[in-house]
Amino acid sequence: VSAGDDAARSIADKLPAAVVGQLGSFNDIRVLGDPPSDRRVPRVTGSVESDGTTTRVSVRLVDGANGAEMFADSFERPAADGAALVGDAARAASVAIRQRTVERQWARLQSSAHRNEAAIALYLRGAAHLSLRREDELQRSLALFRQAATVEPTFALAHASAAEALTLLGVFRQVPIMSALRDARASALKSLELDGNLPEGHAIFGYIEKLRFDFPAAEKSLRRAIELQPDFVDAHVRLSTVLLQQGSYGDALVEIKSALALEPNSVAAQSQFAVTLLLSRRYDEAIAEAKGFLKRHPGRPIGMEIIAEAELYRGNPAGAITHFREAIANEPRGSVDPTLVAGLAMSEARAGNVRVATDMLAELQARFEHGSGGTAAEVAAVQLALGRKQDALDWLTKSVTTGESEAGYLKINPRWDALRGTPAFEELVRSVRPRT
Repeated sequence: VSAGDDAARSIADKLPAAVVGQLGSFNDIRVLGDPPSDRRVPRVTGSVESDGTTTRVSVRLVDGANGAEMFADSFERPAADGAALVGDAARAASVAIRQRTVERQWARLQSSAHRNEAAIALYLRGAAHLSLRREDELQRSLALFRQAATVEPTFALAHASAAEALTLLGVFRQVPIMSALRDARASALKSLELDGNLPEGHAIFGYIEKLRFDFPAAEKSLRRAIELQPDFVDAHVRLSTVLLQQGSYGDALVEIKSALALEPNSVAAQSQFAVTLLLSRRYDEAIAEAKGFLKRHPGRPIGMEIIAEAELYRGNPAGAITHFREAIANEPRGSVDPTLVAGLAMSEARAGNVRVATDMLAELQARFEHGSGGTAAEVAAVQLALGRKQDALDWLTKSVTTGESEAGYLKINPRWDALRGTPAFEELVRSVRPRT
């Protein structure tokens, strides 16, 4: 990438890592850590130019075999808005590369038992939306997968992918989680009825069982998915989480390291590695890993949140406040994750800023009670940080009885350490059962 002045050169320096980060967010693309020796692999090239007022980025995707241009686009922004420019260019390049992957998937699916081109086309369009993992894309992907399954009812992969989309809609709180899991489970079972050796069917069924808190069933299904497809990165990541939730810290680390060995630049695997270290109470290592994550993926709130939580749990609330505020500042405009607000409130409470924490608690509680975001577990965590153990237990009981995802982490999450050993809390942990 060529660059003119210092500002343009800075953008040029950041763009390759940004493209890699975007590609890492696609769950069906493997990003290699080193440049490939195969000259047929497509190459991303481009230029950055700036006149001091406006900066222009041009991006091209070139066929490595014959040099033919597969994609080209350009973007302009005010010179001061370099971060947005990098993001736009990186997204465009990564989507173009993904289209190349879609073409290869088409060839693979046509050679399989599913030769209905209309169903394949619908499935691949759905996969493109699903792989973005954005809330606004999930409904589109679900509709396309369902259309594919209607056109070809025996298309097991379409049923499994519909289950994935439904599950994520529940996880992202776009639909009630229990109804999402119920419908997703039926779709996953349908996929396995059609093809009992479909890795994607076993993987999504395992993920659904994890969210239902049936950890033995989840582990069994995810291990079967990996047995059928050893390089299934998502299955390794999800199995790592299941093992972690059961307190098998060493086994969880083995699985997440397997995922990283397969796909070193996977955003999901990198962040889950740091989370695994955090929940294993290896705080120094978690901070180091999260800092490395942020170097590779600048501006990602999850990296800042992991550092903040590690600082809080190792007794540095002032450091936690700094990093929680940084994470909130990097959230999309108009959208602040209540989890970050709760983390900041906990840190303020631990730092002795009781009035600030109490005001934030009132905001979280109001949002929860009005159905505008947040969870009972987040309210409970702030109550506990303020030393109100009974209030924390009351809210945590509400969290468990309503089936919030935090119930699956009570056994291991350091935020509840102040309650460990109390009969009411230990009974609450034992009460977590598979959701129906």
